[in-house]
Amino acid sequence: MSSATAYTNLYNGSGMVYVTGPSGVFPAPDGERNFYSYPDLAFMNVPENATGIKAWSILNTPENGSGYPMFIITITNAAADNCTSVLVNGVGQTAGAVAMTVGNATASAASIAAAITSFVPGAGPNYRAVNIGATIIGMSDTIGTGSNGDVVLPAFSGASTATYSDVGGGRDSGTSLVRFFIDASAGASETVMSGAAIEITEWLSYRGLQSGRLMVAASVVASAVSFERSANDMTVTLSNNATLANVVSIGAINGDRITLQGNGADTQTLTASATIGLIDSVSYVLTSAATKITLEWDTTGSKWNEVSRASVADPTQIRASGLPVPLQPGTLNIDPIAGGTATFSPGSTGASAFPGAVYENNITLVNGGALAANVNFIVDSTNALPGDTGVVFGNRQVITLGANAINFSDGTGVVASLPSQLALTGDWVATWTYMYYDVVLLAGIVSWNVAPVFSTTNTQFLQTAMYQNLSVTGAKIADATIDGATKLIDDSVDEVKLDALVRAKLNVQGRNLVKVSVPTIEMLALNTTRKLAVAAPGVGKAVVTTGVYAAITYIAPVYATFTNLQIISDTATAPQAESSLILVKTTNGIVIIPLTAVVGAGETQIIENEALYITTEGGDSTAGASNFAFYVEYMIVDL
Repeated sequence: MSSATAYTNLYNGSGMVYVTGPSGVFPAPDGERNFYSYPDLAFMNVPENATGIKAWSILNTPENGSGYPMFIITITNAAADNCTSVLVNGVGQTAGAVAMTVGNATASAASIAAAITSFVPGAGPNYRAVNIGATIIGMSDTIGTGSNGDVVLPAFSGASTATYSDVGGGRDSGTSLVRFFIDASAGASETVMSGAAIEITEWLSYRGLQSGRLMVAASVVASAVSFERSANDMTVTLSNNATLANVVSIGAINGDRITLQGNGADTQTLTASATIGLIDSVSYVLTSAATKITLEWDTTGSKWNEVSRASVADPTQIRASGLPVPLQPGTLNIDPIAGGTATFSPGSTGASAFPGAVYENNITLVNGGALAANVNFIVDSTNALPGDTGVVFGNRQVITLGANAINFSDGTGVVASLPSQLALTGDWVATWTYMYYDVVLLAGIVSWNVAPVFSTTNTQFLQTAMYQNLSVTGAKIADATIDGATKLIDDSVDEVKLDALVRAKLNVQGRNLVKVSVPTIEMLALNTTRKLAVAAPGVGKAVVTTGVYAAITYIAPVYATFTNLQIISDTATAPQAESSLILVKTTNGIVIIPLTAVVGAGETQIIENEALYITTEGGDSTAGASNFAFYVEYMIVDL
């Protein structure tokens, strides 16, 4: 039978009501009796005894009255001797013998009380004492029930006598003065409380504003917790790791409020159900006394409805409300060089490792060098919430990828890889964000963004290799930014890149001049291997020689046999310039090689899109040691 049910039998005329001290023992032991005259006989359970029972209940407000243990000594005869000692639990309470005042019990009691107050014992509580007439009242300096029942023993050297009681009356903070039990059976004893008696203390006790909040403990079993209603506003401390979907307060009435809290060791998740109404049906996790949720009983709906919940900086609670905050804050430092896979696990906690699961949302690289194997970063969506996010920070660690890679993946596979150029800078960051779970792919979708870090040390991160060939268009180049003196390599602008009118003007004016150096070894093979003077100009164009000058550095002997030098287009039968004297010259100098004035009727001279060469007619010279430099002046003619 519950206490709530037992209470309904009060004053029904059957059985007994027992009043005890804090220990619940009936009759109350002496150690609980100081200053309180607990009844030694039970009240008959009849309406006529309601007044007496309620008188005790009014005194039973928790924390009403002193909680300090006390003892009483009454001097009954003051003789011509001394009080040699006052022992409490075997510990002396005076510095030595106290002289009695002959025939004056009051004066003797005052002397003993003063001696007790002025002395600090070496062990146990320190008592202070006062006298009221011949009675000495000693009070401990320590609150609580710990000293209740300690034996008190005064001693005298002569005929003085006293009566005394053991220490009692101590109460722990928040406890009541008395306890009430009811045995409604017809055979209940007036002097002995049987095991059939049921405690109804909380149903009879008056709780004023000075009383502490009623606190009870309860264990969650099979997703439910059950306890007896003892007040209209209670705190229930839960135990057991479990989901909680049903709260049963036996005897609850409309408007009752309970506050549920954790015990600091276990975790309970309170969920919305047919008997529990939570705001927006958002679950609440109870882990400690700091996690509290208050519910109010609605009799009409037979339901506990949420009034409020503790607002604590608990990431578990925040995530339970749907906000994607990290459960395990901070950053994991890893050395990536050996390779491996780091699996971000948002919504979970544990000891992070690389390779392995990483419970922080952020990773920082702390070493550089050449990768020995692939490095993979992946996000496990098992406990992830949309919006969970974190970063992988390069931390200026210079990494050479080689044949390996740094990859970033979601449940579908690799979605991004670190460019080798960024790896070499170390100035990069990869940001991940969990988006959603794809029910078709059965995979968590994660957005990865790999980007350079803009900083004072990374101002030129766009290296040459980062540009695709032909990727920079003219529209991307600012006007008047190409400096011909510094940005163009000598001889890098082909004639075909010039405007047609410009080309025509230059060709007409004969402003093209090329120097061709021919050392001795090439001169002796000049027929076999002709020397290129001007490359083929392209379709629709031809090279026309306007002048040739030769500088000779004479070294004996002179050239012999095939000594007619020619400047001739490829595939032509007639040269554009020639000299039979230059190869046999015996002094240093610069001479003009004449242009060919006469071309036979069946000969060709200027050929479309053919190169211009320097050669010897008929064959290679058989002797000679001089070196030559030829200056060929020409124009390109649009045919």
